Amino acid sequence: MEEFLSELRQEASYLSSKSLSPIGFGYRGRTKLERLLFLILKEYCKDQLAYNLGGLTYNHQKSFFEFAETSSLDSKEIDTVKEGFRIAELVWQLSSSDPYVREEAMEELGGTVHVLFEKLSDRIMKFVRTIEKNFTKV
Repeated sequence: MEEFLSELRQEASYLSSKSLSPIGFGYRGRTKLERLLFLILKEYCKDQLAYNLGGLTYNHQKSFFEFAETSSLDSKEIDTVKEGFRIAELVWQLSSSDPYVREEAMEELGGTVHVLFEKLSDRIMKFVRTIEKNFTKV
């Protein structure tokens, strides 16, 4: 877990750097972020919530929230996983070639491409700190 969090921190730092192209990140950046988010959430869910997360897609999210409804999970735990899902969705939207999908993420984060990625970086860093604080096996 610590290795994944460290890598995600590094990727978030890269997002806030000025070395990104005007359109943001490419396939490598997107897939690395997705992979790290999934691995962190999967381990967090397994060790903290006794849940086996299968992925980040809508159906996996739906299954998680159904599990959460029937379990006695703390709202902070649910919010942590929900934020991980939301960050993954923002990454997908920002890397989409569909201008309407991308516009939704731009509206949520607001600003130019560089401002968008700085704000996404901030959200990722906050997510990492939350996981570190709540994860007992780090």
